[in-house]
Amino acid sequence: MSVTMTELAKRLGLSQSTISRALNYKDGGRMKPELAARIREVARQAGFHPNQAAATLRTGASKMIGVSLPTPRNLRNAELAAALHHEITAHGYLPFFAFHENYGDQQAKIIPLLWLKLAGLITIDPNSLPENPGLPVVGYYYYDDRFDLLQLDMKHMIRHVLAYLQSLGHTKIAVMGLRGDIRYTYFFEALKEYRMRCPERWQVLFSGVFREGGELFDRLLKQSGGNLPTAILAHNDQMALAVMRRIHELGYSVPGDFSVIGNENIALAKESVPSLTSVSYADPAELAAKMVNMLLERKANPAMPLQRLLIEPGLVIRESCGAPKQ
Repeated sequence: MSVTMTELAKRLGLSQSTISRALNYKDGGRMKPELAARIREVARQAGFHPNQAAATLRTGASKMIGVSLPTPRNLRNAELAAALHHEITAHGYLPFFAFHENYGDQQAKIIPLLWLKLAGLITIDPNSLPENPGLPVVGYYYYDDRFDLLQLDMKHMIRHVLAYLQSLGHTKIAVMGLRGDIRYTYFFEALKEYRMRCPERWQVLFSGVFREGGELFDRLLKQSGGNLPTAILAHNDQMALAVMRRIHELGYSVPGDFSVIGNENIALAKESVPSLTSVSYADPAELAAKMVNMLLERKANPAMPLQRLLIEPGLVIRESCGAPKQ
């Protein structure tokens, strides 16, 4: 049976308010770090678990933060979820996650979060929320002018990738990704400037549920009718890695026959053979810290102006790209 805060206070010879500040990570500047660390360690050893439901009823202030993300089957989402879990708990809050398998069921998964008494919500697509969700919201990726937003600069990303492929001598580009994603609008707009082509036969776009990369490469071969591109842009790294495996299985080579570029720079990108060239936005821990800080700032000051934070990408060049065959 876990101890109570009163019992912890008696055991340590401290006041309940001191114990509470340490356990809720509100000790900064108010007590010595060594004392706060000792309180938390004694509480951990004693099996202390705060009663968040009781605290919410008593104070009216929720200690739960909701997070709505796409499926963690995509490793980038898993990395971001882990980073958010760490960052939220470090601020003394409890994360509550909702994952959607495809964009069709996103609203069905996010609405139940609003039934909870949340301190705030972080979501990849704030557009799926009702007009007035009644709590602080930070959006990630998709734009919504109602809420604070951490946005990835997709236009800059596309230009960066195309400039790199142009420097290698590529003009025939295939794209594999989610139909309707804003990055592909920028992609098609920029092709002429970089003197590149991506006719319909090299466009492998899908809706709803994400497809496996090997299946998409097979579609590309069928659509191309023997007239193949020399470079492939994949929607994410996990897809790009599966594409490279399928290329190898069919007797082609990377980067000899196809250069491949992924997106999101997951940890496994540098481990593949060849290692994967990928777009990198920021470390998941950095993104998580920015989103949680934005949310807590909004919670503390609801009337403050909306925050718009734009993350500019970089391109991590590895072994999966080279000059096209002559």
